[in-house]
Amino acid sequence: MHLTQLLTALPLDRAGPAPLFRQLYAAIKHAILSGAARPRR
Repeated sequence: MHLTQLLTALPLDRAGPAPLFRQLYAAIKHAILSGAARPRR
C-alpha cells in the first residue's frame, strides 16, 4: 500500500479520547509491522 493510500484510508476520530497524532502514529506503525506498508525500492 502506498503511503498516500494509507493516510487517506485512516479512520481518525477528532472527538476520540486519543489525540490525532497518536492515532496517526498507531495506524502507521500497525501498517508497517503488518507488512501493509513496505519501503519503496
